[in-house]
Amino acid sequence: MRSVPRVPLDHPSTHDPDGRLVVFDMGTRLHLTLGRPKLMGEVDLILGTVAHPTTTWTTRSPDASSSTAATSTLGAGCELS
Repeated sequence: MRSVPRVPLDHPSTHDPDGRLVVFDMGTRLHLTLGRPKLMGEVDLILGTVAHPTTTWTTRSPDASSSTAATSTLGAGCELS
């Protein structure tokens, strides 16, 4: 039986297109506060972009022993920097 992660009510969350749970937790808040403070008021936009990206691409880990692929997302109105 697969367990369902419990997400505190004060941590907004969504699922990415592959069904993975993405939680906007304290670590995410700290990351944005330190690196991109203007995005702190855009939590709904960020989670919406994660859930419904306009562009996706897959890259393989440089570790050849790893078969896990990481998916990056780019949503409407966002740009790569």
